[in-house]
Amino acid sequence: MDSRFNATTEAGYDIGLSLEERQLAGMPDPISDASNGPLWFDAVLRPHRSLGRRGYLVMFGLVFLVSSLAVLRFLFLGAWPVAALFFLDAALLWGGFKLSYATARAFEAIQLSEDALVVTKVSWRGKVQSWVFHPHWVRVEIEGDGDDFAYVHLREGHKSVSLGECLSQTERFDMGQTLQTALVKKKAGGKPLLTRQAAASVI
Repeated sequence: MDSRFNATTEAGYDIGLSLEERQLAGMPDPISDASNGPLWFDAVLRPHRSLGRRGYLVMFGLVFLVSSLAVLRFLFLGAWPVAALFFLDAALLWGGFKLSYATARAFEAIQLSEDALVVTKVSWRGKVQSWVFHPHWVRVEIEGDGDDFAYVHLREGHKSVSLGECLSQTERFDMGQTLQTALVKKKAGGKPLLTRQAAASVI
């Protein structure tokens, strides 16, 4: 499963969330704290990267091979400045991908429990920001239809936060609607969508 939002079961899961990341986000370990109460919504949102680690290694293996052959040829011809440019291009490409994968470490964690809706954002540098909303007073505001644009905000009084900045427009719209549905069910006294025990079984 990739890191995008998955609304197929009315809750989004990111199965790659490590214990260290859960601790950064202030989320309980789903195994050791499985009896910590029900959840109406549990999602982890991450930036999407289409090229996996294996593809990354294959691509840079080919870049290294082609660059090495080109460098040898131009060195043989005596055009060492051109050969140096090939090394520079490869180094810049490698640095760009390293930065891209580093920023992919950022994530948003959203959990709706019995008495709180907690949003935690962790930057790729490890900076943590957290917002706590009361489930009966918070509002989910969705702007747009998910085709051209979509913005999702949580608001409670003067407190607000935007959600799903790392998602596509469609995914953000779906996530907003799913969270809105979960809140409506919670306020109406509906059953939780999952328990921490159920979450532990898929993580």
